[in-house]
Amino acid sequence: MKESFGRTVWRGAVALAVFAAVGLVVFRAVWPAGAVLSSSDDNVGLLAMNKRMVEVSAVHPWVGDMLAGMPQIQSIRPAFWVLKHVPVEVFTNAFHGVCLALAGWFTALYLRGKGLRTGACVFGGLVAFWTGTNLTLTFAGHIGKYGVMAFCAMAAWALGKWGATGKAAWGVVAGTAAGAMFLEQGDVALFCAVLLAPIGLVEGLRAVRVAGESEGGSGGGKWAAAWRYGRQFAGAALAAVCLAGGAAWATRGSGVTDGVEGQSAAAKWDFLTQWSQPPDESLEFIAPGWMGWKSGDEKGPYRGRTGRDAGWETSGRGFMNFRLETVYVGALPLAFAAMGLAEAWRRRKREAVWLVWAAAGVAALVLSFGKYTPLYRAVVALPGFGDIRNPNKFLHFFQLSWGMLAALGADAAFGMGAKARRRWTCAVWAAGALALAGAVNEWAGAGEAASKLASAGWGAMGRVIQGNKEFALFWCALSFGVAGGLLAGIQRWAGEGAGGGNDAGRRRVAAAALGWAAAAWVAGEAAWLVGPHFIEAMPKSYVAANALTERLQSERNEGRVAMVTQDGFYNLWLTYLFPYQGIPSVNVTQLPRPPADYSAFWGAVRDLVRQWELCAVSHVLAHGDVAERILADPGLARLLRLDWAYRARSAGDGGVAVEGIGGGEAAGRRLAGAEAVLAFRQPVARVQAAERWEEREDAEALRMLASPGFEPGKTVVLAPGSAERAGLAGNEGMGGGAEISGLTVQSGGRYAFTAEVREGLAVVRVAENYHPAWRATVDGKAAPVLRCDHLFQAIAIPEAGRHEVVLEYSPSSGPVCLQALGLWMGVLAGAWLAVGALLGRRRGA
Repeated sequence: MKESFGRTVWRGAVALAVFAAVGLVVFRAVWPAGAVLSSSDDNVGLLAMNKRMVEVSAVHPWVGDMLAGMPQIQSIRPAFWVLKHVPVEVFTNAFHGVCLALAGWFTALYLRGKGLRTGACVFGGLVAFWTGTNLTLTFAGHIGKYGVMAFCAMAAWALGKWGATGKAAWGVVAGTAAGAMFLEQGDVALFCAVLLAPIGLVEGLRAVRVAGESEGGSGGGKWAAAWRYGRQFAGAALAAVCLAGGAAWATRGSGVTDGVEGQSAAAKWDFLTQWSQPPDESLEFIAPGWMGWKSGDEKGPYRGRTGRDAGWETSGRGFMNFRLETVYVGALPLAFAAMGLAEAWRRRKREAVWLVWAAAGVAALVLSFGKYTPLYRAVVALPGFGDIRNPNKFLHFFQLSWGMLAALGADAAFGMGAKARRRWTCAVWAAGALALAGAVNEWAGAGEAASKLASAGWGAMGRVIQGNKEFALFWCALSFGVAGGLLAGIQRWAGEGAGGGNDAGRRRVAAAALGWAAAAWVAGEAAWLVGPHFIEAMPKSYVAANALTERLQSERNEGRVAMVTQDGFYNLWLTYLFPYQGIPSVNVTQLPRPPADYSAFWGAVRDLVRQWELCAVSHVLAHGDVAERILADPGLARLLRLDWAYRARSAGDGGVAVEGIGGGEAAGRRLAGAEAVLAFRQPVARVQAAERWEEREDAEALRMLASPGFEPGKTVVLAPGSAERAGLAGNEGMGGGAEISGLTVQSGGRYAFTAEVREGLAVVRVAENYHPAWRATVDGKAAPVLRCDHLFQAIAIPEAGRHEVVLEYSPSSGPVCLQALGLWMGVLAGAWLAVGALLGRRRGA
């Protein structure tokens, strides 16, 4: 019997409310006023920097707050559109939870469309997204992955509607959602898309069959059949290709791709597979904290091999391990997923899609093993996969598959016969007994095991690790026990009568109770067992303005800041404080494979001070003893002076507080144990008129930049052909000089200033990374942007007088237009379906 529209809406609203409530409880750490979610990579500091970037252009992003600037992927990225319009703190606190709630909800809608009970559907959505890496990667940030999750679940829901209704418009919506994954994060999107494709094929074939039946059968000959197939698949494929193709097009030359050109085959393999899921650590899928929670966690440091650098055992370099999430999903979901797998096999002839989900999940798990399985070498050899790091990204889809099967199992558990249910109950309890035996064994040998861990290098943490192992197995046993108890309780409550009367009502209540109880268990684990290890508020001092940031903001005059070292709190500031406060730095937290132009520049210009000069650094941060050695060098003291000194101390919340000492001679006498701010005596300005230009080939230009006699900022070395492009007389010459005023620098890729040229012409150097997509106007007229000093930009102003100059990063909109086409296809298809549903309801009324 078909469910009424009102009842469908009601059930969907209830499911959405449940996911929203779970999100509020799980993310309760950010409830207090002023609390901000703690995350590593996409933290509030980086997001503040990105917000400044997208406020200049949300589709042509340029990040100018690190290095000397770098292009980002041109994309109609939904996350950035949201970031542009909400406070950065609100975005940081809410984005992960909103994406997880939407992903869980779309998963539940897909399952409901397959006829599963509401409780089981919610259970499946929780297992898929509110457990394991899909939940706990919140600590690492990675907002792109969360956007991918939401669109992946939306695509699955639309595929289900497509197969059920036979309406080609649903296929277009599904294709749009699948393609939109690539707008958020292309590598995870590609992994998910490849595994989602077989589900799309099965649902598409079902849609063709349904469409044929609605048209009066499958007759009409070959041409009619071809039309049905083309109509169903063409729109979905075109929407997906437009979005995925537009994203891939935009990625080329963006400066954010991790190309592996020049690496040996062995080095490439090690780099791509560094973050692989070790198969021997798979017990953690059902034993919480078995391998530790995350690296550096005092409540349980991760002790496995994920993230380990190749050759760690022999060289001791790089990461011994590094993981910021847990893969724990749970024993109770495993029990129901096993029942779901059996049910999928039973339904294989009439609903093949369940087996396809299972196969895709198994494939995702095996591929997540990466370097631990020879199969992954075949994956790396495929087009598009050879530059993608971290095979454990396949776990995102693996969890989705697990959630699908767990929901199917929970729904099927009630419908199976009493004898089969008793067998499953006994099997689940047997698994729990096995886990309990393991826990008792760990408990009995705790002292010896803790000593071994301590001698292996864990020290006092050995006892913590051993305690976690014991707890993990006890909890695993309890979870299996609860799963078996639910099955046994339903058997007892519902009875095995023939049905009818009150007995039928009891059976309906029991069926609902099973799914909702399982969902409550998973939600409880997310909120109180797993979540607190990964979802917490960050120390406020991480991003709060202090005396140092205030001094830098007042004195640097658009200059960049450099750090001599990035150890300790300097790295903390580089990660959180400086991006949040809008202080650009030439340092970056990590850049494993820099763009070719940066690599060549750093390889040739090895003098760190010369690099700083060319990048328009105005202030340098250093430990006091390092600053003393710099100032004791006559050559360096000619360039740098002590500007200010301060002491860094603990802020009491894990962050760093700053106590100013002062400047001048007084500061110089108190540098012992303090920190120093050095300033360039005559800094190269962010925008500066050159006194002289020369045109040289790249190799010669790099040699000139590195030579001791070169004067940064005063002389610029133009790339070959620049003089002709700009109409300069000859290949080298003297400039007339110019005064730069009214400078406005927007880190998202825009400069505006006034140049007062005294006589003749002037060449103005801009200390921003050159890219062919930069455009310049002088008094509103287009002017060529020249590459100078190998890495930077210059603009020639051909005549004396006052000139208004604007310099903007403005690449071709081709990729964005292709993305927009795919999105509009989905929007129009969705509108068509909505209007059709509304008209259908009115006709029915």
